[in-house]
Amino acid sequence: MGFIPDNTIDEILARTDIVELISSYFPLKRAGRNFKALCPFHKEKTPSFMVSPDKQIFHCFGCNEGGNALHFLMRYEHLEFPEAVKVLAKRAGVRIPEAKKESPGILELYKINNLAMQFYHHILLNSSQSEPVRDYLAKRGLLKTTWEKFKLGFSPPQGEALVNFLKEKGIDLEPAERVGLLMRRESGGYFDFFRGRIIYPIFDLRERIIGFGGRVLDDTLPKYINTPETVVYKKGENLYGLNLSREYIRDKGFVIIVEGYMDLISSFQVGFNNLVASLGTALTPEQVRLLKRYTSSVVVLYDGDKAGELAALRGLEVLLEGGLEVKLAVLPSGFDPDSFVREKGKEEFEKIIKEARNILEYKLEILLPQYNLQSIEGKVNLIKEMLPTLAKIDNHIMLSEFVKQLADKVSVSEESIWAELKKGRERKRGFNIEKGSLEERIPIFSSLREAEITLLRLILKEKSLVREARSLMEEDFLSPEVKKIVNLLFTLEEGNKPIEPSRIVSYLGEGFPNKMVTRLLMEEDSEEAKQDYTKIFSECVQKLREDKRRKTCERLREEIALAQKEGNLERLEELLREFNAIACGRK
Repeated sequence: MGFIPDNTIDEILARTDIVELISSYFPLKRAGRNFKALCPFHKEKTPSFMVSPDKQIFHCFGCNEGGNALHFLMRYEHLEFPEAVKVLAKRAGVRIPEAKKESPGILELYKINNLAMQFYHHILLNSSQSEPVRDYLAKRGLLKTTWEKFKLGFSPPQGEALVNFLKEKGIDLEPAERVGLLMRRESGGYFDFFRGRIIYPIFDLRERIIGFGGRVLDDTLPKYINTPETVVYKKGENLYGLNLSREYIRDKGFVIIVEGYMDLISSFQVGFNNLVASLGTALTPEQVRLLKRYTSSVVVLYDGDKAGELAALRGLEVLLEGGLEVKLAVLPSGFDPDSFVREKGKEEFEKIIKEARNILEYKLEILLPQYNLQSIEGKVNLIKEMLPTLAKIDNHIMLSEFVKQLADKVSVSEESIWAELKKGRERKRGFNIEKGSLEERIPIFSSLREAEITLLRLILKEKSLVREARSLMEEDFLSPEVKKIVNLLFTLEEGNKPIEPSRIVSYLGEGFPNKMVTRLLMEEDSEEAKQDYTKIFSECVQKLREDKRRKTCERLREEIALAQKEGNLERLEELLREFNAIACGRK
């Protein structure tokens, strides 16, 4: 499925009762105007999962998952967005318009990549010059059936083998250059980018070839080269092998992340099918979101040398930020997954995976010998080293559990660690994480942020205030999350579109702003508080403007001091005029 019109999604949501949908999976119990249940997305003993029939949204106050019917279906059934839309459309009896076809130019690029894959694969299987390559792969333990499953190939060392093949097929060579298969000579004409290398085609989730990796057979450097970024290949948005492994990941409940092509292929061949490869680069938030469609649990497989590096562990914190449970499986020194599987076998490999430990526990184990915990300084420095990692954890349940473990290990109180997290403000997006507080998941750096959140809460609940809030400027908001939500509300109001909770979270997608909105909307206010909405709104607007004026004055004071120091009288006079106008309330 391609692009789905917004009005179609709106119709699907309008015809879907979220209470009825969720009740078809597990029972809900009436709780006032809402319904509640034990959260299906994390373990809990007391129900904190709430569903609103009025607003057609859900929110868990334990793990902070939230959204509308589509978000629930995606999260519960591990579906991609188009798949969830299709399921709900069928359930609601809504016909999805035929998707717009991709432009002929883009389709041509996929076609060229597919032709190149067929060419390289044919050369590997049938050409006499590929005999050493076939021997090499056999010595590496790869079966022919595996070559065929992954469509492995070989690029002849001659500089124009692919060029000539594409010419014979009547293919324009300029698009082949754009997908990174050919390079242009200064003297004119083209030559092959991949020469004398084993070829690893890279597929997307729609089974289209988007790029290639190439490996030499000897120790020539660089050992690997890859397709550069192209119109159809965004390295940080794809994971090698996910097209084959996604169903296994869903079935097994977790994914194993390895580094390279051969690490994945060798492991896959012996029955470890729930793997993806990061292709030797740092994981990106886009890749994390991709994984989260299929699982909430990750095992990262590292060799012994790399696992001990704190820098390597820091590279995995993007997984924690994405709300995933992260474990680390460590191979003996001198092994990578490929060599370990070949030499030690499936059972030993499985044992390594089962012994995987939480990344936070592993980092703490590395740090403990480096600090003297008999001294206050040692305890302070170790906790200080752990804080940035703790700050990345998006799951509050997981964070609470590890704070408890850290406090036991270092012999300090849990409260002191929570206080350091709150005081340091290193928490992603700036959470106030005081346990048990209503706003433990809401950005409140200062009274300004509190005013932003309060204002947002009011205009979400009282639609008439959206128009009044338009008097504020974009720069009046410091929080990018709040700014994004407020701008969406302005856009909906300006276009005379319904400002409904389910519609709002649909436009916001799966990120933190979505969770912020469902949290704020699910909080119930008393009738007395509702009567004060307008008054509180005015106070918030005044606070935001006062804070903006104060910050502008602070900036001008710094610039005035600099102009005085430099003796720039013209600039000084200009700054003083601006400062006096703002200080006197004329701006």
